[in-house]
Amino acid sequence: MSRAVGIVKGVPNTLGSRTSGRVTSRMIAGAMHLAETLNEVPAIIFVCGPVAYPPNAPMEQFVWSALYPAAQNLIVAARSLGLGTTFTTFHRFIESELRDLLGIPKEIKFGVMIPIGWPQNDFVKVKRKPIASVIHWDKWSD
Repeated sequence: MSRAVGIVKGVPNTLGSRTSGRVTSRMIAGAMHLAETLNEVPAIIFVCGPVAYPPNAPMEQFVWSALYPAAQNLIVAARSLGLGTTFTTFHRFIESELRDLLGIPKEIKFGVMIPIGWPQNDFVKVKRKPIASVIHWDKWSD
């Protein structure tokens, strides 16, 4: 996992001035913790799929519209069972090695990598923005 740690350590350099602030600091700390402990995760799920829809003229964009909702449903179901998960794209940095290791053909797209296991701490209540601040009616507006 030292490769994952090295990748995460390089993230602040790619963010430039956007590395300040509580949210960004927590995000980087969380990514670093995941990279450092990934070898302890009991299972890792790779959500993958082929470019196969529509059947007569397959388009890659449809893969993502299927893979991400499936992955989201998986993490919601895991949480309801008390399991911890997170979306990560660490797999992007070792994709060819993973394909060889897992026998995944080149035409199959990797959507997301989801480490899953029992969390170290209890879940806390999720804080969400008010619904009115994230819904746009009729047109996009700030």
